[in-house]
Amino acid sequence: MSRYVSKAIQGMAFFFAACAVPHTWAAPDAVAGKAKAQLCAACHGENGVSSIPDTPHLAAQPPLSIFYPIAAVP
Repeated sequence: MSRYVSKAIQGMAFFFAACAVPHTWAAPDAVAGKAKAQLCAACHGENGVSSIPDTPHLAAQPPLSIFYPIAAVP
């Protein structure tokens, strides 16, 4: 199975799991988001364009490709 099909299946599973469970959404926390973004910016660059060889650019990536790694950061 290609990794694109695997990512699509993961995305659909996440979507349907989110639909099945009632959620109370909290307002976004800008301070916490900025702290998480600094961890990413250290390698991927402040604007998402990395200057480090072999480190991928995050700029112009689809939102879900960035969502999963960020959600995993405590």
